[in-house]
Amino acid sequence: MIKSIELYNWKTHGSTRLEFQKGVNLLIGIMGAGKSSVVDAISFALFGTFPALSRKRVKLEGLIKSRPSREEEATVRLSFDVGADTYVVTRKLGASGNTTARLERNGAYLQAQPIRVNEEISSLLKIDYETFSRAVYSEQNGLDYFLTITKSERKRQIDSMLGLDSFTTAEENCTSLINRIREIVADEEAVVGRMDTEAMGRQLEKLSSERKAVFDENKALESREAEEKPKLEAMKKEIGRLNSMSDKKDRLGKAIIDINGRMKAIESEMGRIVVGEPDEAKLKAELDRLVDQEKKSVMLFEELKKIEGGLLRDMSEARAALAQADRMLPERDRLLDIVKNGSEVVFAKELDKRNVEMNALINSRASAAGRAEELGRSLGELAKHMSRCPVCERELDEAMRSRLLESKSKEMEALGRKVADIDREISDVRKAINDTTLQYNEFILAKSKLKDYEGVDKTIGENREKLEKASLSYKGVVSNMEKASRNIEVLREAVRKAKNEAEALERKRRYASDIMKLSEELKKRSEEFDAIDVDKKMIEALNGSYAAQRALVSDISAKIEAGKRYIERIAAQIEDVVKQIDSVKEMRQSIDRKVGYISEMAKFKSALVETEAFLRNRLVESINGLMQGMWPELYPYSDYQRIRLSAKPDDYMLEADVGDGSSEEWVQIDSVASGGERNIACLSMRISLAMVIVPNLKWLILDEPTHNVDSNGISRLIGVLSDALPKVVEQIFIITHDDSLKQISSARIYQLDRDKSAGGSTIASQV
Repeated sequence: MIKSIELYNWKTHGSTRLEFQKGVNLLIGIMGAGKSSVVDAISFALFGTFPALSRKRVKLEGLIKSRPSREEEATVRLSFDVGADTYVVTRKLGASGNTTARLERNGAYLQAQPIRVNEEISSLLKIDYETFSRAVYSEQNGLDYFLTITKSERKRQIDSMLGLDSFTTAEENCTSLINRIREIVADEEAVVGRMDTEAMGRQLEKLSSERKAVFDENKALESREAEEKPKLEAMKKEIGRLNSMSDKKDRLGKAIIDINGRMKAIESEMGRIVVGEPDEAKLKAELDRLVDQEKKSVMLFEELKKIEGGLLRDMSEARAALAQADRMLPERDRLLDIVKNGSEVVFAKELDKRNVEMNALINSRASAAGRAEELGRSLGELAKHMSRCPVCERELDEAMRSRLLESKSKEMEALGRKVADIDREISDVRKAINDTTLQYNEFILAKSKLKDYEGVDKTIGENREKLEKASLSYKGVVSNMEKASRNIEVLREAVRKAKNEAEALERKRRYASDIMKLSEELKKRSEEFDAIDVDKKMIEALNGSYAAQRALVSDISAKIEAGKRYIERIAAQIEDVVKQIDSVKEMRQSIDRKVGYISEMAKFKSALVETEAFLRNRLVESINGLMQGMWPELYPYSDYQRIRLSAKPDDYMLEADVGDGSSEEWVQIDSVASGGERNIACLSMRISLAMVIVPNLKWLILDEPTHNVDSNGISRLIGVLSDALPKVVEQIFIITHDDSLKQISSARIYQLDRDKSAGGSTIASQV
């Protein structure tokens, strides 16, 4: 059962949710209110398409709401039950035409790819899109559609609805295949007829004989080649041996020349070395002594350098200490002046004196202020025109009260001036106390800081003495370093000369040894050179014989290779002829097989025709049986007793029985019936077709079923939809603008409205 559908930006729907019930669900509203788009959305949610989309009457991007503004995405969400499980399928499509799908079972993910979702839903519902669009969903104004199209198209579409189109397709394919096989057989027979197999046989014998002759000739050439090749190899080996000896003699000659050159060069070098006849032991001892003295002088210099570094460090430290002490002297002298000009006792007495003055002034001010406050209260009482003195309680006349007011006012003014004078004196005394306190604090701080400057004079004296001593020592060390440096240079020059003399002596001895070794090597190479006896002319003669023999062998090999290639060409020709003969045989066998196929395909085609006719009769009988039972319920009059679907070889006709009851008289519906009668007949056929195509029919969708139907027909239809049809079909969805269908009992009714002039969204409300 379909439970609910949600539409977001789908066609005219901005945000719509509809919940459905078992039985009849009625969507009612004016044209363009968005009724048909709801059932299009049901089909799209289940199978990813609907009739108008699959027939390319609309495009995917045209399904997204575009008024009053274009949206970027549309969403359809359908909830349905299968058994005890609840499934929710959600499909989204974007402005670029891309779509996504998601299927959930009881809230858990099941599938996500659109194709997999389609397969899963078809498996669950046991119905695919083609069956759904044929049996469940009748498009708007489509009830009498089959009466308005041509015979061939009507036959094709009803066959398709009944699933018989596959038989027609198979028959057409079978006929095409038989005709194509016959064409191939004719072509192959024509090819076979043009081939002369006897001539091919004679050509094959000739080629085989020719190949044997060339093969025998090649055998003789290969025997001669086997005799001549060893001779060629022996000549090649001898030439190699003589060439090797010749090369060796050439190398020895070059080596002898090289040795003589090297000996002359060494003798020249020895002549340039001028060395007396020194005592080698004495020369070595003198060199060792000089090297030892050089090391000691370097060590002395390094030691003096360390001492120099220490003295420089001491001088730097003394200078830094003196500079720091010099910077401290001005501050120390300033602090000494502060301490010298002050005394803790004097500052204490001065502060005590000032504090006594401050206390006296504060008391005097408090007394004057208290008197002023008292006078203020008296003046306030007198100002109230009281008849008694506020102090002594005696009777007061006006003159006395005035005199008292005047005298007290003057006293009040005097007290005010006195308080002001005292405030100024207090301010002066407070300033004096602050100044004295600052001087006292400065004095105490100076005494404390002077402790940091103790011993400055001693430090200056010590560091001046240290600097003088270090400077004096530094001069001596620098003088000694200069002497040591000069001594090192003298010793290094003496060592260099001694080393040069020793190296010259060693080089002369090494050259003498090298000349002796080269002399021995020269003697050995000369003996080897004289021992090699090789004749260049003999080598040249042998090379000529070798070239002639190689040409002979090459000529034999070339003839053998040419024979092999000729044999290969003959073999290829033989193979080609054999293939032609075999292809003729295979083609004749193929023709025989294809003739057999044509016979079998003809039998298969006859079986298809018979099976199609049998199934069509059975299906039409089932449809007519259902229509006979449904017709009296739908049609309110007695002029048409029954209706039926009649299957002709080239057409299907919807017929009515116009007989008087005692006899049958069948005529075509569209030749006698009004528009409403046609619609009722087509509705009966439509429901019957659906029930035959889908025996376990769960849903039926009817779009505008009352089109051209009169009030009596509508009344009968309301009765059928209220009672009979819900017993057969679990859920019925009706799209209509006809308010009379609201009378269907127990129907769930949704009213769909929309402001079309303003491009408004569809508004759905349950009635």
